[in-house]
Amino acid sequence: MENEANTKVKCAVQRLGNVVAVDGKSLAIEVNGKVLTLPREKAEEEIEAGDVLRWDGAKWVLARQEDKGEGQ
Repeated sequence: MENEANTKVKCAVQRLGNVVAVDGKSLAIEVNGKVLTLPREKAEEEIEAGDVLRWDGAKWVLARQEDKGEGQ
């Protein structure tokens, strides 16, 4: 029997973060009141301080306007 546990599941919770700072090798984002420092390669290249990001399961991407309204 094949395990399909993760093939059709969509996470109902959106993980959003606010970019606090960006430098050449890392970025700091605030998620649920905690500031996380992440390697730069964990986010899209065009990220700037003040952006709102969404975790897509592999990296942090710019949140679309409709994502921002859904909360965390």
